[in-house]
Amino acid sequence: EWDAASGQYYYHMFCKEQPDVNWRNPALRRAILDVFRFWLEHGVDGFRLDVFNVYFKDDQLRDNPRRLGRRPFDSQVHVYDCDRPEMIPLLQEIRALLDSYPERYAVGETFLSTTPKAAGYARPGLLHAAFDFTFLECGWDPAAFLGVIQAIDSQYNDGGWPTYVLGNHDVTRIATRYARGENDERLKVLAALLLTQRGTPFIYQGEEIGMRNVRVPHGEMKDPVGLRYWPFPVGRDGERSPMQWTGETNAGFSGGQPWLRLHPDAASRNVAAQREQPNALFHVYRRLLRLRKELPALRDGMFLPLNYEPRSLLAYLRKDSDQTVLVALNFSRKRNRLVLGGELVRSGWRLVYSTRRTELPDLRNSVLALEPYEGLILEQQ
Repeated sequence: EWDAASGQYYYHMFCKEQPDVNWRNPALRRAILDVFRFWLEHGVDGFRLDVFNVYFKDDQLRDNPRRLGRRPFDSQVHVYDCDRPEMIPLLQEIRALLDSYPERYAVGETFLSTTPKAAGYARPGLLHAAFDFTFLECGWDPAAFLGVIQAIDSQYNDGGWPTYVLGNHDVTRIATRYARGENDERLKVLAALLLTQRGTPFIYQGEEIGMRNVRVPHGEMKDPVGLRYWPFPVGRDGERSPMQWTGETNAGFSGGQPWLRLHPDAASRNVAAQREQPNALFHVYRRLLRLRKELPALRDGMFLPLNYEPRSLLAYLRKDSDQTVLVALNFSRKRNRLVLGGELVRSGWRLVYSTRRTELPDLRNSVLALEPYEGLILEQQ
């Protein structure tokens, strides 16, 4: 991009308002590490590194190979502007700085993410964690989710720590993708799925109350991607509307004019309203988050699937040396049955949590019966 003030060109991988900095410049590198140090000294616990794996570009400025794609960006194989080897020493330097302070943390947004790529960066001496976005590629399909869990789990056996992401500011909201109308029962199943995996779950603001995407007319769009490619529906404003805290003006987000319009349901779908509704999605998230603290096996235990080709039901054990937890998730709008092996039937179980019941289900005849869209968690006694 030409800059008239300096009489020079500059490089930007994304918007022209976002010039890339030259990490090979020692003075710049020191300056940015000093920014880390400044905030660490002020007590910040951690950092999210935006598209960290594109910090470095090819030192010879070679062009990427071409391929077919809808947009210019998609028409390249990103080998010279992504995942360059110079990234590793920088991550080691950042990690060493963070480790010189107690209990600090960094998670990286892995650009063009794959499970092996994210796992390769989330290692001792590198990042504490790197986003794995493969959950985002799953439809309403328990087999797809199981495949992702097994792929992620297989990559973290040497000290790395996985992440799970169902939604963020760049993708259509969970409720818009998966829910049917205003019914949140599917979202409760997904909350139970997300929060019973080994690793760190990330929850995008608003997902805990089931916020839906907002329809933003062209005249109100803010997202540069949406504006550039309009009328193609690739903009991200829909998932970036203000958090819906209350049913008051601007959903309690601000006394001023928010940058984007609110969803029409903000008066009824908000944190304050769901606090008063015992069965609301908000309380499902709260209870599941509490369970992660109470049950160590949910955080650190092995993942052992109980059905290997799930069609409408996903069940698995989370197990460590002291605790066994059974998780059963019914993806169907109809009642479902999970057949248990003899050893599991003979075990004593207690009901830890269910999205649909308050008493332990009857396990006679080696069958665990699940209600429609039920998320069920049992602990072995």
